[in-house]
Amino acid sequence: KGEPAPLFSLSNLDGRKLKLADLKGKYVLLDFWATWCGPCMAEIPFIKEIRKKYAPDKLVIIGISQDRDKKKWQEAIKTEDMNWLHHLDTNADIAHLYGLNWFPTLVLIDKTGKVAYASDNKKEDKDVLPDILNLYIN
Repeated sequence: KGEPAPLFSLSNLDGRKLKLADLKGKYVLLDFWATWCGPCMAEIPFIKEIRKKYAPDKLVIIGISQDRDKKKWQEAIKTEDMNWLHHLDTNADIAHLYGLNWFPTLVLIDKTGKVAYASDNKKEDKDVLPDILNLYIN
């Protein structure tokens, strides 16, 4: 926490390019997940609550999936109505940048590009993250 977030570029689900550096000045929530990860799928309603509470101009949410089956990934996004940005990180390039070892992992990046929160696999995101978001975004 407090460290600069590693920068990356990605292609969104619709093929548009996006650079993390371009989002400076906004809060960004990275959701590292996969369709084959039960706890990840169970966390989707929580992410949807966050999306509902914070408009995209205040909080950018990016789902970063390590799915290998693109069709299954796209179906899950549509079926679960995951109305935020999505990127397929099949080779785990972005996950490696962030040193991740488990799913799901949420990483909140503040307006200055520093990591404000990262899942620690000890506390539940839903018990900790809402307070942090309330602190930062009002």
